[in-house]
Amino acid sequence: MTSEPAGADVFINGRKHLGSQTPTAVPLTPGEYDFVLRLEGHEAYAGRVQVKNEPAQLDAKLSKKAPNR
Repeated sequence: MTSEPAGADVFINGRKHLGSQTPTAVPLTPGEYDFVLRLEGHEAYAGRVQVKNEPAQLDAKLSKKAPNR
């Protein structure tokens, strides 16, 4: 799992994956998972991934938050 920029916190099924910031490898058993990547100053990146019996790659581009006026 990677993000641009790097350093995003990784949440899987609503729980923070302890010690994981992008880039990271997250060992998951086969199944469907909801994930969120969060990085200060950027919009959260959310999605769903289907894990099979082979490694999967996820690359996310995080958008900067608009300044509050």
